[in-house]
This record gives sequence, C-alpha cells and structure tokens, in this order.
Amino acid sequence: KGVATMEHRGKAIILDVDGVLHRGGIALPGAKESLLRLEAAKIPFIFLTNSGGCPESHKAQSYAQILDTTIDADAVVVSHSPLRPLVQRFSNKVVLLVSTTNSSAIAIAEAYGIEHYVTYGQMIATYPALYAECTSQEHKCVPLASPPVIGAVFVFHEPLDWGTSIQLLVDVLRTNGDLSAAEYKGKSDAPDGTQSASTATNMSASNLPIYFCNPDVEYASQAHIPRFTCGAFRLCIESLYMNTTGTVLQREVLGKPFPISYMYAQNVLNKRAHNLNQPAPTRIFAVGDNPLSDIAGANKMGYTSCLVRTGCFQSTADNDHRHPATLVCPSIVGRCSPFLSLSLRAKQTRAVKKFLIFLHATQLDRGGGLDTGAVNKPKPTGIFSSRMLTCE
Repeated sequence: KGVATMEHRGKAIILDVDGVLHRGGIALPGAKESLLRLEAAKIPFIFLTNSGGCPESHKAQSYAQILDTTIDADAVVVSHSPLRPLVQRFSNKVVLLVSTTNSSAIAIAEAYGIEHYVTYGQMIATYPALYAECTSQEHKCVPLASPPVIGAVFVFHEPLDWGTSIQLLVDVLRTNGDLSAAEYKGKSDAPDGTQSASTATNMSASNLPIYFCNPDVEYASQAHIPRFTCGAFRLCIESLYMNTTGTVLQREVLGKPFPISYMYAQNVLNKRAHNLNQPAPTRIFAVGDNPLSDIAGANKMGYTSCLVRTGCFQSTADNDHRHPATLVCPSIVGRCSPFLSLSLRAKQTRAVKKFLIFLHATQLDRGGGLDTGAVNKPKPTGIFSSRMLTCE
C-alpha cells in the first residue's frame, strides 16, 4: 500500500470530471473511493476537463467539495489552461475577456498574468447602444474613459447572458477590434441586390485572434436532456459572422479533443509522476463520458480510451460507432473500473500464455507434434481478438 507495483509503473490516468466523477454537482457513487485507491497505489492521475470559467485553483476547490476529498490544484487542467503559455504573445495588446461573469474573467486574467485586458461588461457599458435592451445588472460596469482597440479575444467560458455577448463579439470581430471605427465587415451585396448597410465595406477576413475554450456543444447535468454549453455559444457566433460577412471566422479552439490540450495535460501529468518518484508515463488511460471529445481526443493521442455510461454516452450500443473506445464500462467504479479491467485483462492474457506453454511442454513429453509457432504466437480469440473490451 502506498507504493506503485511493477505492474502499475509507467501507467497513468487522465480523468474527465463531469459525467465521470460527478453529474450536475452531485458526486457519482464510488467516485471518491476510486480516487483514494489511485492515491494509495501511487498511480499518477490528473483531471482534464473541458469545463472552465475560473482559475484551476477555484475548480479544484469545487471538485474537492463535491467529492468530499482533497484535490490538488496542480492536478486540474481546464479548457483554457493551455492559454497560460500563450499569454506573453499578447503582452502588448488589449485582450477582451469573456467568461461566465465579469468577475470570473478578471480572476482568470490575474491568475494567468494577463496585463492589459477589458471585460465584455466594460465594453457593453462603454458602448451602450450596441445592445440597448440590456438590463442585466452584471453588465452595469463603469464605462472606460478611453475605449481601447482590442488586439485579441479570449472566450474562457460561455457567459450567462448570451444575447449581449454574441452581439458584442460579432461587432468586435467585424470591426477588427475597433468599435469606434466607422467601417465594419459586411457582405458586398445583400440578397436583394442592394448594399447591406451604408457604412458596410467588403473588408478582408478578420485577422483578430480569437480563442474559444471548450468545444463541447452539450454536457450532462441533472436534467434528463443534455444542456448547451460553450461549443454551442461558439457555433452561434460563427454562424452569425458568416451570415453577416459572407466569410468563415478564423479562430482557435482549445479543449478536448484538440492535441494542444492533451500536450499541455501530458506535461502536467509528467510533473505529477515525477513528484511521486514515478517514471514518465508510457501508457496513459483516458477516461471520459463524451465520445466526441474525450474518446476522439484520447484515440488521436494513442491513449487507452475508456468510455463510461454515467454521462453523455447513454446509447444501448456496445460502443460509439464514430469514435470507438478501447474500453466501455458502466462507470469508473467497481469491478468494471477501466484501470482494474485492463489489469485483469493483462492477467488473463498472461494466464493463457502460461497455459499454452504448459500444454506445449505436455505435448513434447508425449511426443506430440504441436506447432511451436502457434504456441509462441497464439491466434487471438474471444475478447483477445478485439481492440475494444466491453465490461458488463
């Protein structure tokens, strides 16, 4: 206990959180015990979530409260964590921040060391005519004395008020960050053959850098139907930008299944392994509930992907046909937990090999003509012939 066995050395786990360890802020049965077993076995693990909207330390506190256990902030990677090393790239620019609330956007900016920034609430207060119907108290910020030219946009999380934020972001993109400019991007001709607006110009495609975090369109909550989230917010902006300018929005998206998030997470995982006096992981198990993000990303990285049925994946099929997982399990806990299942599978494989060696020796003692090639390389059958193992 407390020492990783030789069988576990070099192995590590990346855990999704929503739909794997909790659902709608309520811990799933056995989630806490699973984490405690991993800690006791000295198996490195981290939390990789497409959630965000607050610094990693705040997210760790939230998870600790939900799961009733200690969560290290250094073990939490959220959708916007990969922005940390990119901040210096925009050190001389004003960055427009969008998050759940203005205060959460500021908290992330301070945690990441973003020096020059404005929040979407400040911009709406500075340009009240952009959305005259806005009555939300969240946007009652002090107007900026000198309206800035935006040099980049970071969308950490979907805001509470989609209407005002969508209007603001599309406006910022159409003016290349300068809302004081008289010109803005528009279609060269309206459908009826007239120009779409008197001040609209056929400007070039937006070169304003914009980063959207969390590509998930839906997430699992206490509601029986998945809820819209950040990916849906991004789709609205992309659609409206295309509709009003006739061009495709050039943007960057962070979060699973994109490699940039996994590469950042793997660096965090290597540090966790080092702190446990473990070698850098050579086999990584990635557990998630969403085939489109968790499993697609894990498969692309060459991880052992583990799909659980406690979140978004509620299909009665044995596996997801678009992004099949290495393992499909009812949940992360019990005898069918992904890590335990693969350990058992490895033990079963060794048992079969030992049996074949024993059978080969017996045949030789009896003068049998058993093909040694067949013994050394037995043809897989049953569960050993499939890339995917389903736990029932």
